[in-house]
Amino acid sequence: MTKGFQAADNCADAIHIDLWRIVRQRIGRYGYLLPHWPVIPLERLICQRQMNELLGKASGLAGSAFCGKVLAELGIKLAVSGSDRLPASGRCVFVCNHPLGGLDGITLMAWLAAVYGREPKVLVNDLLTAVTPLAGNFVPVNKFGRLSRSSSIDFDKVLAGDDPVLVFPAGLVSRMDSNGYVSDLKWRKTFVTKALQSRRDVVPLFFDAMNSLRFYKFCRLRVKLGIKVNLEQSLLPSELFRQNGNTFRLVCGQALPWATLANGNPDKEAQKIREIVYALASRTSQAKLIHI
Repeated sequence: MTKGFQAADNCADAIHIDLWRIVRQRIGRYGYLLPHWPVIPLERLICQRQMNELLGKASGLAGSAFCGKVLAELGIKLAVSGSDRLPASGRCVFVCNHPLGGLDGITLMAWLAAVYGREPKVLVNDLLTAVTPLAGNFVPVNKFGRLSRSSSIDFDKVLAGDDPVLVFPAGLVSRMDSNGYVSDLKWRKTFVTKALQSRRDVVPLFFDAMNSLRFYKFCRLRVKLGIKVNLEQSLLPSELFRQNGNTFRLVCGQALPWATLANGNPDKEAQKIREIVYALASRTSQAKLIHI
């Protein structure tokens, strides 16, 4: 069990976030001397009480069922355009922009499971393996986006199967540029090389959503101050609850045959597909409201 989280042995059981416990464990030998009051502002920042209430309501669920319950509790809906372009088989690599940093992944996991009737597998930051209800869906990578030897073997096993595979190639949540445009950073090429190895077509998806201006301004300030630690990540729980009751728009692109990806450099192919995804933003075809 990951330190800082209280969870039963069964990954479907609820997890409970206890920041005070996390901090005391990180301090080490004398952590038990730390009083609670200095940690309270941080608990409020990460919405610990609200997060634990939400996780408690999804207790006993795992995978896409867990995702669906979270979305239902938050009142989140999804409107999908271009679903007629989706391949009949879910044995593809689905690639998407990453505007929200968590809720977009939860929404897409529930949607893919509803469309294809199989549990999707997702390439994620290894810190997220602490979310035990989704441990069976996650393939972890390190903070640099690299697969460890064991993770690479696990990912190859996943790709050899028939489950849909979801990848956010930027690795990090989208940022706002100086012109006020929200978009991903450079996409990593891993999904291209893995799609070629596994002979899976690539399906581009555009997820239409954004975080609050507070989030982007905080990120810009952090960069301006030269702070390399991703401090804005601590704001993502509050950003999640800000989306309460929203309807997100998802645009599906035409599947790209895996064989066509072998014609160029994997890194350049990844950036081309990134451009395809953002071109989907202008698609105005009628959206169908999906219940997930």
